[in-house]
Amino acid sequence: MQEIGGQLGYSATDLIGFLSCEHLTNLDRAAVSGLVQRPMRIDPEPDRIAKRGLQHEARFLAELEQPGVAITKIEPDSSIPDAGDRLRLASEKTLVAMRRGDDVI
Repeated sequence: MQEIGGQLGYSATDLIGFLSCEHLTNLDRAAVSGLVQRPMRIDPEPDRIAKRGLQHEARFLAELEQPGVAITKIEPDSSIPDAGDRLRLASEKTLVAMRRGDDVI
């Protein structure tokens, strides 16, 4: 969870955390507001799940990569310090690819 442009942004991990423990979500929100220190999770499972998810995405993308298929990969620009600005730029790039008619974004 992070604050982006004055609003909270939730990741898939945050949503799973909420399903497991609503109190943990409240602690995360308080941490984003600076009221408490962010809780530390000592659980390797989310890292394993994230790694598997990335592997699955790479395999699926490889299946889609064929001659004649226009694929655009939108990578976050890590040189932009503000998370909101990074998301806005990625959004703009996504819209350009959609307007261009790319097959896979």
